Amino acid sequence: MKTLKEMNSRELFCVLTGDGEIMQQTMLRDIIRAYKAKYPDKVGHFGEMDLAAIVAEMTADAQK
Repeated sequence: MKTLKEMNSRELFCVLTGDGEIMQQTMLRDIIRAYKAKYPDKVGHFGEMDLAAIVAEMTADAQK
């Protein structure tokens, strides 16, 4: 099974909508919440989010 960092945006979307393990879904939701808290101006109600870029950025921040 791939890790969240290894997935592309389409695979991450599938995890987010319930395809996959519950732990991955929970981790991805936590990453998105942290991203939205860190960058409230980048996330609009109708804007698209590049999930792979968000995961890469937020996991890189967490490893520092």
